[in-house]
Amino acid sequence: MRRLRLVVAAAGLTVVGAVAVATPSSAAGGVKVGCSVTDLQTAITNANTAGSGTIELASNCFYTVITPSTSTEAFPPITGNITIVGGRTTILKRSLSAAAFRIFTVNPAGILHLSRVTLENGSSSGEGGAVRVEATGTLVAKHVVMQDNLARDGGAVEVDASGVATIVSSELDANETTSDGGGGVLNSGTLSLRRTVVEFNSAPDDGGGINTQFGAVTKLVRSIVRHNFAGHFGGGIQNLGGTTQLKDSSVKQNTAGISGGGVEAAAGSVTLRRSKVVRNEPDNCDPPGSVRHCRH
Repeated sequence: MRRLRLVVAAAGLTVVGAVAVATPSSAAGGVKVGCSVTDLQTAITNANTAGSGTIELASNCFYTVITPSTSTEAFPPITGNITIVGGRTTILKRSLSAAAFRIFTVNPAGILHLSRVTLENGSSSGEGGAVRVEATGTLVAKHVVMQDNLARDGGAVEVDASGVATIVSSELDANETTSDGGGGVLNSGTLSLRRTVVEFNSAPDDGGGINTQFGAVTKLVRSIVRHNFAGHFGGGIQNLGGTTQLKDSSVKQNTAGISGGGVEAAAGSVTLRRSKVVRNEPDNCDPPGSVRHCRH
């Protein structure tokens, strides 16, 4: 998925935010929105009001947000059942010159389906730099890149207790937290990653890639957690009293400042099924013996 950045650079694209303004038009199965931030904000508001809706975004477009919908969100909080579909090189991002705000919040009972988009440069003093999933909210992301986002906890995604996030065939890349952890994801609810790469994320404390909180459930299937960093524990994954399950997955080349370079299983349970935790620093799994089939 890193090829996306190369395509953008090579093409020299300069389409930004609301430069090309187009009125949303009806399309089969949804509403088409041109390369306009304000039109996208309006389309989401209308879909929320209707209770549901599908929004089709322009290809080869940077929806660069300078003026957010709220003080904390680039776009209106999701309250209905909303589907947003991008195309080739569709990027939703916060302008570097703008104040801090995340890209999306999924409110309680809201459902957000995202596909074929990049969420970039979100910034939150709270949880979730790209997406925050509140209690009973649901996120389904397919073929989505979340990169260069920043938050206090959950650099790319934060899932509240009883929230649900399913991320498929996607990449969480180079996201960062400023407080406790979850450089890629901080999960207090239910998180499923399938065929997804979590890489180059960082946290000053715990869980450079993924941080699973007490009572939460995290499942990885055919996914990779690599090259993440935590200042203290769990360079790749930190399990803090929750349940983390890996199937046909790998945790490799992650680093922790103290222990659990690959996985820190201080409490709760971590299980490996046809999965490997290898080449992490200063160790693979900690405490020794806490993760079956993992060499310390």
